Amino acid sequence: MTHYSLQLLVDTALCDELLEKALDHQQLLRAQQIELEADIRTFRTSIRDIGQQLDRARNRLKVSDEVIKKLEEGPVKDEYILNRTHQEYTVLVLKERQEKKTPQQLLLKELLLEKVMQELAIQENFIAVISAHRIALQNLLPPDSNGKDPDTESTDDF
Repeated sequence: MTHYSLQLLVDTALCDELLEKALDHQQLLRAQQIELEADIRTFRTSIRDIGQQLDRARNRLKVSDEVIKKLEEGPVKDEYILNRTHQEYTVLVLKERQEKKTPQQLLLKELLLEKVMQELAIQENFIAVISAHRIALQNLLPPDSNGKDPDTESTDDF
């Protein structure tokens, strides 16, 4: 269990100030968590989609090679050669994208998400501890400013 220097927090105003900062940080961590989860989903989909697109582009390139071999010289063959050049470029671009979206990068994103989740759990625990300390401090304070409990004191003058 983590031990905080709670004895330094001697009034509820200090607790409130600390809780405000802790809640802001918690909100920031939650936003990071949501962003990372969405990024990981997109990344996984991208890896799969890029692989499928690359396979299709390679297949089209093979088909173009076969067609070009069978065609006689002329404008039709020139058009297929130009089309093949575009297909080669597509394959090159998809390979570059695939190299940028590696399983290692996905793992790093997942590890970062795990770290954010751990920080969020620590932050939530910290907020709970400070909130409990604030309640304890509040219970130690006199009920009203003159030190008398209004519930036990009679207001009737006889």
